[in-house]
Order: sequence, then structure tokens, then C-alpha cells
Amino acid sequence: MDATDENMPDRTGENLLRVPHPCCESQWCCLYTRPRHEKKVARACERLDVGVYLPLRRVTRRYSSGKKVYWLPLFPGYVFCRPTPGKRVELSGNERVLTVIDVPDQERFVDELRQIYRALKVSAELDTVPYLAAGREVEIVRGPFKGIKGVIEQTKGRFRLMLIATMMNRSVPLEVDIGDVEPLE
Repeated sequence: MDATDENMPDRTGENLLRVPHPCCESQWCCLYTRPRHEKKVARACERLDVGVYLPLRRVTRRYSSGKKVYWLPLFPGYVFCRPTPGKRVELSGNERVLTVIDVPDQERFVDELRQIYRALKVSAELDTVPYLAAGREVEIVRGPFKGIKGVIEQTKGRFRLMLIATMMNRSVPLEVDIGDVEPLE
């Protein structure tokens, strides 16, 4: 898989993205990898004949020498696969895999993977943002309000950051792009 391949082939048929039978030995799991080792881990899964899904997004960078297209993991550090117990042990011993994460709700997980698969078929230039529930404390990390902290609120499909002045029992709403904020730990 060449990182600059303009037309990244889809190596995951939609038929892979199905819920395994409860009695089936191979169950979906997440492989948490070393940084920038996702594609190598996906290839290792393929060599072991393990069903694997690595959602990739297209990123175009402009340089003085021209533009380059890169295919980067949509979820950095994660590869999704369906190994049998024996192959799972083999994958967990791979130096590029830091841990194997079990998926308790196989049906919901597969449904989420299918949604991601379909969205990437429409546009490969998608990106992710942190999942932020209303009421979560966040900090603005980009834009003119960078560094401001507050509580996220969602109204009518739009996100607002509420600056709270507790002494006056008031808040100041700022409309923000959800991609410009990060949760406070």
C-alpha cells in the first residue's frame, strides 16, 4: 500500500463487515498499534488470513514541488479485525501491536464500521473530531478564541462553548466549530 497512491484500492469488501454468529470463533476486536504502524499491522492480518478493516482517509498536501496525496488512518493507532483465538494470540505477539481490545457489543460495532465504510465510499476526505457530549469541559485549540475554556452545549444542531461566570450566575455563549475544541482531561 503506497502512501501516495492517488486511487487507494478498497481492500475491504462490504461482505467482511458483518456480525459474526455468537458461536463463531472469530470475533471483532481492535488492535491498538504503535504510532504509524497501522498499515503494517493490517498487512500482517492479511498474511495471517484474518479479516481486517483499516479505514483510510485521503489527505492532499501542497508542496513547492507540487501536490501529494497520502492515505492516512481515519483512526490513528487502531486496526479492526476478526481473528480466531489462535491468530489473535499470534497478532498480540506482533511487536507493532501494543494491545488487543475486545468488542463486547459485536452488532453495534459492526454497524458503526459499516457506517464508516459507506461514508468513506462517498468521500475519502473525511476526518474525525473528539466525541463531545453536551456538558463536557473543553478548550478551544484553534482560531481567534484559542486557549479559552468552557462547557460544550449543542442547540439546534450547532455547537456552542459556554463561558461560565459562576459568581454572577451567567454564561457567555461562543459559537465554535466542534473541530476546533478538545476535551479537558
